Amino acid sequence: MIGLLTSCGSGKATDTADSSFDPSALYNKTWHLDKIDGKAVNYTNENGKWPSLILDDTDNGVSGFAGCNNFMGNFETDGKNQLEFSKMASTRMACPHIDFNENGYLKLLEEVRSYQLAEDVLKLQNKKGKTLLSFSVVGEDSSGITEKYWKLKTFHGKEVKMNKNQEQEVHFILKDKDHKIQGFSGCNTFMGSYDLKGGNVIKFSQMAGTLKACPDLDFNENDFLRIFEEMDHYKQDGDILQFLSATDEVLATFEAVYF
Repeated sequence: MIGLLTSCGSGKATDTADSSFDPSALYNKTWHLDKIDGKAVNYTNENGKWPSLILDDTDNGVSGFAGCNNFMGNFETDGKNQLEFSKMASTRMACPHIDFNENGYLKLLEEVRSYQLAEDVLKLQNKKGKTLLSFSVVGEDSSGITEKYWKLKTFHGKEVKMNKNQEQEVHFILKDKDHKIQGFSGCNTFMGSYDLKGGNVIKFSQMAGTLKACPDLDFNENDFLRIFEEMDHYKQDGDILQFLSATDEVLATFEAVYF
């Protein structure tokens, strides 16, 4: 069933765009929602989908995922920094277990009058220039961290050594196909999904592992797997990869191994 959302009003934003900016960078990309009113989005969906936005320049169509439902509509832009959305249409699924205000997200889209775009980060603003929504682009890996075997070297500042009774070393691999992660956490294998985002950010979801018991293992698997939730961003220097907290604390260090 398709239902109509309320329409946005009209309004004009002050033109502050860089005249050298290419507006085509806005289009035909999947923009993942990062922040609402300056606050980071905390969202979990069992199917791995993330609130998003796509602008198609062929027909000025807008579509996306609002947390539970898909939505669609149209947009208008002056080719600089002004941007407004038309009435949106949305599916009407009920998702009682999802802790995300999709109506709030869609209502903020109605208030958008302008945007700023820099380094794969999109900010949508109201007529007063306040940033309502922030997104980062989802695309192919340009950093060189996917399709590599990342061996754990340090964990919370301590060097990690492989136990004699350990089947293999602790590691993970980010697969390009379907954006899947797979790895070994000391006793069990694990898997899940990931999204590479702007600002050296990786979002992990649907993480799961085998349930084998290893009573003689001197390594805390649960603590290790928790860093995939705790990490805020990463830093890469060649074949060295670090997972960092929001305060730039090094949670773990990995080294690329080539076979």
